[in-house]
Amino acid sequence: MEGASEVTILEQCEVRPPPDTVAVKSLPLNFFDLIWLTFHPLGRVMFFEFPHSTTHFVQNIVPKLKSSLALALQHFVLHWLGNYQHLRVLIKCNTDFRIRYVDGDSVSVTFGECRGDLGPYSGNHARDGNVLKPLVPRLPLGGTFVDSCGETCCVAPVFAVQVTVFPNRAICIGMTTNSHVVAAGRTMFNFVSAWASIAKQVNISDTKHDVVALKKIVSTKRPTLTHVSSFTVVCAYLWTCFAKMRATVWEELHNLEEAQNFGFAMDCRARLDPPLPASYFGNCLVHCLGVEKGRVMIEDDGLAAAAEVLGNTISLKANTKILRGEWCMGIAGSPKCRDSKTDLEVGVILPQNEMDVFATVFTQGLHCLQG
Repeated sequence: MEGASEVTILEQCEVRPPPDTVAVKSLPLNFFDLIWLTFHPLGRVMFFEFPHSTTHFVQNIVPKLKSSLALALQHFVLHWLGNYQHLRVLIKCNTDFRIRYVDGDSVSVTFGECRGDLGPYSGNHARDGNVLKPLVPRLPLGGTFVDSCGETCCVAPVFAVQVTVFPNRAICIGMTTNSHVVAAGRTMFNFVSAWASIAKQVNISDTKHDVVALKKIVSTKRPTLTHVSSFTVVCAYLWTCFAKMRATVWEELHNLEEAQNFGFAMDCRARLDPPLPASYFGNCLVHCLGVEKGRVMIEDDGLAAAAEVLGNTISLKANTKILRGEWCMGIAGSPKCRDSKTDLEVGVILPQNEMDVFATVFTQGLHCLQG
């Protein structure tokens, strides 16, 4: 991978809550969790400024991160400390899925160092998606079969952490979860916020000019549209950028009359009857799908048209079972998962020729917003 450097492992350890602070817990997976059972493992990376040496990192930061993580884990024990269990009751021939924590369970934490340039890893520019893999911890594939109370149980860890220092430049925190079945994005960022509040090492910036400009355009062209959120307009802008990119790259091979799909997950905790509390830590997501023709998306009114489709989809809690058309894109997460002051960030992965065109369309569009 061009420009990437190797990560040297400084320490690998297991972190668990203080002794006798957490009781044995077991949580069966519910319907909203089970639909994610076949989903692939999820990896996330976050970068923080760190103008200090590796020695300072090892002597001062590593102990603090360990102790603060141990304290934070007390409040998220089933998510990150527990093991995903697949119980097979041989007599009844049925299957039970659950997350279970027993005394002694821990989270694998790796500390590493990368002396290469920070540029290939962090920043708002296109990069090879594989370049971030060394910064994300790996979870073991499959699981271990054990006997528990007469049951054959397949046990697998659900969470791992890796903290990599770029001396005198930055710290990267990488996290891997076994599957989306463990928790939704809101839970992940609630956990990060809890850990950060204990460690007191988070620095947040605030720039929202582009989002405000997008909202203004949509509200002007669609004054009756009731749902014009940051999520709606950013997704609409991304959707139109993809449509323009594909029309440019594929030219006559791309049928503009075909429907293009935009899928996303909607948190429905507050929409249940009775509603779930905000502190609910499991999955509670429904699938939503916006559909519009490519020709509409590439026109001058494309942004407003896309925002209208997505806004109405959210308002109506749409749930389409069959995807239509050739092109489909989607987005995971929501700005509501993060601190309200955090910038809205979106990652895109495309083949190089498509990424070049997409980056041009995306950047030029934002320049036009500023007049």
